[in-house]
Amino acid sequence: MIQIDKESGVLGSMRGLMDTIVFLFEIMLGSSNQIQCFRESAHPMTGALFMDSFLVLAVLLGTNMLIALMAKTFDIIYEQQETNYLYLTALTTVAWQQAPVVPPPLALLGLPYLAMRCFCFSPCPCSKSATTYEKHTAEEGDELPNVPALMRKMEKYLVEHEGDQGEDDKWRTRLATKLAAIHTKLEEQSKDLEKVGALVSATNSRPNEPSESWVRCEKQMARLEEQVGAQKEMLAAHEAKIEERLQKLEELLVAKLAPLDAKLATKSHSSSAVEKEVLG
Repeated sequence: MIQIDKESGVLGSMRGLMDTIVFLFEIMLGSSNQIQCFRESAHPMTGALFMDSFLVLAVLLGTNMLIALMAKTFDIIYEQQETNYLYLTALTTVAWQQAPVVPPPLALLGLPYLAMRCFCFSPCPCSKSATTYEKHTAEEGDELPNVPALMRKMEKYLVEHEGDQGEDDKWRTRLATKLAAIHTKLEEQSKDLEKVGALVSATNSRPNEPSESWVRCEKQMARLEEQVGAQKEMLAAHEAKIEERLQKLEELLVAKLAPLDAKLATKSHSSSAVEKEVLG
């Protein structure tokens, strides 16, 4: 029979690798570990199988976690690079648009062309409609915005996304922005509450002092009362004058009617005497 030396060849290298892994796990688990118990047990093969299965499971889980972490890292890098690309492209476009096309000495050469172009393409005052230019269209047939509109959109994008580039996670940036907005709102509300508290304390410190509007209303009421009193006095004086005039009229009437009453009395007396004589 051929005896195979366990310490030589492939089996020997695998044995050394397993011993090294077991030694590392012993160091990881500490002094009170279960590997020594497996070695000293009556079934050392069971302990070796258990450790092998544990190692395979640990390697699979570690590999899966590494793949998931790398996928998440790739997503984060993709989002970050996309934001950086859009931001830098817009920034470069705005910088190129604001820069002059040609150096300042050569820029004067285009003035005659611009003057002729404005003269030729300007609308005639006699015509009813102005000259229209052919507009650029996209492949889908939609009209493309002009350069100033694109520049305004790019500048707005730069202002809105300033600070997003270079961040590790987008959700952290959004969360920080929301927290900053909430913090500013809380500060504004706290300032408003402080103002209201100051007003309340000021009103409580002066409970007996009326306000300016109340004092103004009281003054107006006093003036109205004075005017009503003056009108009452004027009406009373008019009534007294009217009563005096009525009394004078009565006296005049009595004085004028007295001779008439006397004449009537004498006439009635004479008529009664004549009747008596006739009857007698």
